[in-house]
Amino acid sequence: MKPQGPELQACPSCSFVHYQDPKVATGTLFTLDGGIVLVKRAIPPSYGKWVFPGGFVDKGERLQMAAIRETREEVNLDVEIDRLLNVYSYEDAAVVIVAYAAHRPQAKGTYPGLIVIQEWWGLNEHIKDIARRFAHEGYIALAPDLYSCLGHKVTADPNEAGRLMSSLKSEQALKDLQATIDHLKNLEGVARERLGVIGFCMGGTYALLLPCHTSEIKAAAPFYGQVPSPPDPLKNLACPILYIYGDADGWIKMDDVNRLQEGLKRYGKAGEVKIYPGAQHAFFNDTRKDVYCPAVAKDAWNHVLEFFARHLKG
Repeated sequence: MKPQGPELQACPSCSFVHYQDPKVATGTLFTLDGGIVLVKRAIPPSYGKWVFPGGFVDKGERLQMAAIRETREEVNLDVEIDRLLNVYSYEDAAVVIVAYAAHRPQAKGTYPGLIVIQEWWGLNEHIKDIARRFAHEGYIALAPDLYSCLGHKVTADPNEAGRLMSSLKSEQALKDLQATIDHLKNLEGVARERLGVIGFCMGGTYALLLPCHTSEIKAAAPFYGQVPSPPDPLKNLACPILYIYGDADGWIKMDDVNRLQEGLKRYGKAGEVKIYPGAQHAFFNDTRKDVYCPAVAKDAWNHVLEFFARHLKG
């Protein structure tokens, strides 16, 4: 697609495209940072400029993100970019969830869908890489940005990450994840009855909670996530889980893991807890050399692949 307009810049504070000319029509294409912006609709001018929420398509890869967020007014965004935007309404606002999707070109057919949930850092390159790794294993993977409602933040600062995680309400995160399920199961090629979830750190917490709130998830692999206390939500757990943990974790304690095991037993739920001696919190994150443990990460990856193959491909 050849852009029909000039080079634009996204506003760093709001992630919208600002443009002086109010005559731009919905559907107009502009170039932006080497990609394409599709104008979805115009918002009346503030401070003398018109604002255009746009879908961002990176020409370097097929599946991409849109940096868009709207609040305080009813919206109707009915155009999707490569089927990767998910829009839903709640209360008096609407949020467009940024999501990174990955799948390999394959023969026609259907394939399991997998939700990959971020750590507290945000939807960063590490999480996108995990989604791509699953794509190479025959899954259609979708990694939603759980900070979409917080302005699509990504950080490497643990203090900022902690503030972001604390600002994210669990009700909001679970609502966004349900919207992600609804989107994923309707993507072309996804076997809607074979959906799984995996998450790390904060994402591990939600990978454990999500199948306690919906029966649409058929397998869950939480990595070192928080365990509900008391473990009552586990009575609604709707699928088998594989919980991955390192016993040198400074965040999640062995008491938490024991509570998980006891809860699974109490409520008669299928689950396995894999404990790695000496492994620290976030040992799977190969971008963090201070905690990354290659041998343990490889073994955990193999266990996860076998687990998902058994429950989603079998």
